[in-house]
Amino acid sequence: MLEEVLSGLRSRRLIILTGSREWAEQECAGIAAREDVFSVLDPDGRKKYFKSGAHLGLEFSHAVYSLWAGFSPSFIMSLGGLVRENGALVILSPGENEAASFRDPDIVRFRSGSKKKPESNYFSRFLRKISENHGFIRIDEREGVTDSGEPLPDEAPEENALSPADAAAKAAEAVSGGCRTVFITGNRGTGKSTALARTAELLRSRGIEAVLSAPSRSNCRKIYSIVPEESLPFTAPETLAEKRSCVALVDEMSAIPLWRLRDIIKGGPAVLAGTADGYEGNARGTALRLIKSAPDAVTIKLTQNLRFPRSDTLRKVMEGVFVPEIQAGETPLGLSLPDPDTLRVRRVSQAELAADDLLLGSLYELLWENHYETSPDDVRTILDTPGFAVYALSSPDGALLGAAVTAEEEIERKLIDDIAMGRRRPRGMIVPQSLLAHEGLRDAAFYTYRRIVRIAVREKLRRKGLGSMLLRSLSLDQESACDFIAVSFGITEDLLRFWTSAGFTPVKVGTEPDAASGLVSAIMLKPVSSVYDPVLLNWYGHFAEKFALGLPWQRGEVTDEEIAILLGKDVCSITLTPRDLYEVSTITEGTRHPYLALPVLYKLVLSSLSKLSGLDHDEMSVIFDFILRHRDVARGSGSSEREVLGRLRDSLRHLSGMDSAED
Repeated sequence: MLEEVLSGLRSRRLIILTGSREWAEQECAGIAAREDVFSVLDPDGRKKYFKSGAHLGLEFSHAVYSLWAGFSPSFIMSLGGLVRENGALVILSPGENEAASFRDPDIVRFRSGSKKKPESNYFSRFLRKISENHGFIRIDEREGVTDSGEPLPDEAPEENALSPADAAAKAAEAVSGGCRTVFITGNRGTGKSTALARTAELLRSRGIEAVLSAPSRSNCRKIYSIVPEESLPFTAPETLAEKRSCVALVDEMSAIPLWRLRDIIKGGPAVLAGTADGYEGNARGTALRLIKSAPDAVTIKLTQNLRFPRSDTLRKVMEGVFVPEIQAGETPLGLSLPDPDTLRVRRVSQAELAADDLLLGSLYELLWENHYETSPDDVRTILDTPGFAVYALSSPDGALLGAAVTAEEEIERKLIDDIAMGRRRPRGMIVPQSLLAHEGLRDAAFYTYRRIVRIAVREKLRRKGLGSMLLRSLSLDQESACDFIAVSFGITEDLLRFWTSAGFTPVKVGTEPDAASGLVSAIMLKPVSSVYDPVLLNWYGHFAEKFALGLPWQRGEVTDEEIAILLGKDVCSITLTPRDLYEVSTITEGTRHPYLALPVLYKLVLSSLSKLSGLDHDEMSVIFDFILRHRDVARGSGSSEREVLGRLRDSLRHLSGMDSAED
């Protein structure tokens, strides 16, 4: 049946085979074995491509994917971009009769540590959507072929849409004019790789040399079909950040860690191309973090799909089946905020969310516009992970204004020692496991946590107290009682100030930048009862001392202002002895070199944490760089060592209070 259906296609289509695994695999065996067909039929086949992104940028007559290989919506969505015109994405799926016995390999990831029956709200929603959706072809083991709708008619070309040649001309002109960073963005099939190839040609014609990079050399087939490799050599991303004299052309940037992209940009002029779809690598992180953090960069957006029509049936049907439909238009509230007394926060169960397409679509839209890691896989995580809950903040007319997604986290007592010793790393339980395994806080394993996975408010309604309203509601929720509310996030000064003002205390900071955000992550806690205040203060003291002493080995970037916020609580047990104070005075009032008293200066900083925020930027910078970071503060500053040491002494006098004593 499948062979006959494929031969009659006149546009790109989604085909779903429903029935037993044996029947489905037999039905597509001949197609899946063809060289021009991309096939993933088991978990091992999926692992080959899932994290590497080696399939991105390739094209095939058809793509075949079995849900028995694991139900990853993001990966399945990415496969749609591989299919040529008049081809099909073929999905092998259990039918309704086989649903009860279906054991998705991914369910283990969502149900780790849970004793509940491994049922999937997401899969139930998927079966419902394919029973009611139009635009795809269903081949059922018992019922045969059903075509639920004809392809939509082609839409008129978008007015004023840039062609790849136009984009290349703008990119080459920008680089030639001295611009260090150019982004070429667009959905699959809009010609980004072609634009990058044409950019290389134009740069070469102007005597500007370039190198090409991508997650893998296989991602560059399209470019090398236009430009010979000898004129545009390939360089792996991990070596591209090194000092170079030529322009870096980077394809499939969304599949490269953000911190590495930042290093590439710092290394010299670069033209980077990739999607912002959100289901490929770090696409949303690239869009929200990297591009927005480069205000002087030139961004060129391609919107006209060249591979297939804008009304492409496959794309539209996949978006309806695998991700919630995003509601178009503005919130009915516009810019205004209703009376806070009329707003409602309610806890939404996973089953309710899976059945309510309008609410799920609004939630997905809200998370999409707010968070750099949002992808279709997040929908499944929210619907299928035990202990997950959604707190929805709604207006009187039902519009979703904000939401918080939370997860319950608690370590089984029998696993504590194995986790602490590094013998076990069970999935989930991010906060207690990190505090136990990374920070050495054994008592942290005996408490329960509700981790805020996501929190978001409509962009036009931010800074109006809605985020705080959500936090209060989930803190008071008796249905999800816990000892601590927790949050883990990529550090920025604004976020640190928000969570600190909300009563959260830092207990951990990572040493490596996160791949998706390019930022160092932090864990902060808030006790639900004052009973736990002494516990948290003890953990904070442990963190502050460890963080301050570890700054010389901190590989991720943490600014002076962020350090001051993180070390802003005066709870350390370290105090200065009379001998210590005398030694500090020999530095601040005498000519003794500070290097000779570094251990005591460490004690001074740790005993004066609450005073750090009272220092100005220059004072913080010289103290943090010299004492905590072990940097040569004179090198590259334009000042002599004597001048820098003078500023350091003045700053230490301010920190220690010796200047006020003199006054």
